[in-house]
Amino acid sequence: MGARTPTPFVPRLDTLRALLARYDARVLAHAQRLLARALPPRLTPLADRPRTVNCPSQGPPSRG
Repeated sequence: MGARTPTPFVPRLDTLRALLARYDARVLAHAQRLLARALPPRLTPLADRPRTVNCPSQGPPSRG
């Protein structure tokens, strides 16, 4: 008996998984770009906003 040949569906499955992963990453990046363009600035996530004087984590604004 010679060396066992790999079953034909294994490489195809790996290729399909790679194709799906690339497609998924591309679609996700595209959706994020569309959302960033569509959302008004006040709806951007808090982590992406510049810190302001009235930011709760910095306490109340100082009076001067």
